[in-house]
Amino acid sequence: MKVGIVGAGPAGSLLAYHLARDGAQATLFDASHPREKPCGGCVTAKALALLPKAPPDDPLPARFIDTCRLESGEGEAVEITLDQPVAIAARRELDSWLLRRAKGAGALHVAERVPMFAPSEDGPSRPLAACVVVSLGGRETTIVRPTFRQAARDAEDWIAAQRID
Repeated sequence: MKVGIVGAGPAGSLLAYHLARDGAQATLFDASHPREKPCGGCVTAKALALLPKAPPDDPLPARFIDTCRLESGEGEAVEITLDQPVAIAARRELDSWLLRRAKGAGALHVAERVPMFAPSEDGPSRPLAACVVVSLGGRETTIVRPTFRQAARDAEDWIAAQRID
């Protein structure tokens, strides 16, 4: 099976890793990854369990913490011992590491934007050579936006798409 994955962030790279490892032809499309983001630097214990095993020569680029100290700024503080450690990572480094795992499993990374993939009266504006296309960049990506416009023509599809989003 050929799968096109739009978005090489943690979800896209992890999906590509699992698909490629299991024999699918997974292609990640993302011109901007890896990149730094201010959000998403904490990886919970539950999320850590989903990550591929780190090879000895390429450990997960994260710092593990099991306690957290919160300060009010006015001299008050509380220290919390976590039930399970969490990892703190720079998103650029975490995304790069996950992308290396996906590529190591056989996925292909195409560093370009996919301008559009939407059915229209004239056919797809850019066909991807894939059986399945997965967009993991959010509702406003160029893949999803045309799909929502198309779905708006049919109220039932639009409502279902809204609920899913």
